Amino acid sequence: ITSPGEYWALDLNSNIYHVVDGAWELVEGIDLASTRINSLSMADNDDGWAVGLEVVDGDLHGIAFHWNGVNWSRMNLPNLGNIRHREMFSVNTAGDGTACAVGDGYRPSSGNIYFIYCWDGNEWMLKYYGHDPIHDVQVIGPDSIWMLRQGSDRSIIAHWNGTAWEETDTGAVRYIEDLDFSSESNGWAIYPSYPVGSVLR
Repeated sequence: ITSPGEYWALDLNSNIYHVVDGAWELVEGIDLASTRINSLSMADNDDGWAVGLEVVDGDLHGIAFHWNGVNWSRMNLPNLGNIRHREMFSVNTAGDGTACAVGDGYRPSSGNIYFIYCWDGNEWMLKYYGHDPIHDVQVIGPDSIWMLRQGSDRSIIAHWNGTAWEETDTGAVRYIEDLDFSSESNGWAIYPSYPVGSVLR
């Protein structure tokens, strides 16, 4: 949602729509022949991101596109040396234009690598990487980012404070599925429980 009655949507076929007062308009500009878009996030109607993967000669490559209000432009991801990007899973933006995206790659010497990139206004920068799968990232601003990753025996919520990542205490909750933050002091975490799911705040 970018304003009352106005929002953006991504369907299962990687089509992107701009919806105004119930009228759906297909937003073209990304070649979907060998591309899949996994996630869409808009800071405003002239500032948004779409991330996913493309297939080149049978290999997967992570990709990111930026919307400037007129067209989509592919933006290069960082060069991580011998780590090959395979897929970008999700992206999240803040109102100030800060964006962070989650992806994975492969390093021949150590296997799967999971990472978070953040856009600094000019380029994507590596913010975090490790071997634990990352399930979600939520952005409040450049100095406030929340990450959900899966440790060896429990889910871990960590916060970037502008200098370092700090893990938070989730008490007895071991497995968390999703995060949602609207501000620095207002966030939610969803976790499975029987017979219905539960929420942390």
